[in-house]
Amino acid sequence: MSRPVVGVLLLACLAVCGVAQGAPVQWPIGVGGNGHFYEPVAAGLSWTEASAAATAAGGYLATITSEAEGDFVFSLVADKPELWEFHNNGWYGPWLGGFQPPGSAEPDGDWQWVTGEPFSYTNWTAGEPNQWEGWEEDCLRYKQKGSTLGPEWNDEVDSPTVTPPTGYVIEIPEPATLSLLAVGGLLLFRRRQK
Repeated sequence: MSRPVVGVLLLACLAVCGVAQGAPVQWPIGVGGNGHFYEPVAAGLSWTEASAAATAAGGYLATITSEAEGDFVFSLVADKPELWEFHNNGWYGPWLGGFQPPGSAEPDGDWQWVTGEPFSYTNWTAGEPNQWEGWEEDCLRYKQKGSTLGPEWNDEVDSPTVTPPTGYVIEIPEPATLSLLAVGGLLLFRRRQK
């Protein structure tokens, strides 16, 4: 294997292990959680780019399927100013894993999670989803109108130029398994080099 390939494998391992971005935080089953890990990432990406980055890191954009999960995930992003931007009368926060497929009834038809889980729990901010001024707002992110941040949602355009892209939240079902696979791959490579 060439050095560039090893470098890419090492970077992938660092991203999956959480070293490059910060350590993922588990929502423990013992306190009512699902055992998954969550990691906020500050990055100026569109929803599609953030979704691809979350997948490359071994997870997916966070899916919020209950108020308790919403409160937990929001607690990870609420005090991180790098994940929020005040723009056009509201605070825009990180991307989440909700979207509308093309051809959905607007503004609120057929919202889905990237994992296929039921989209039964919602926490839209007042007046959302709304297809603001006719924009194709088919992706989900945190937003709070006014001066106080809260765990509310907004439908948004999949573009880094329409509103400020601030970041995203990765949900990782089993990071230990993914980390072990990456480390195992590196160890196998080193063994072959001997």
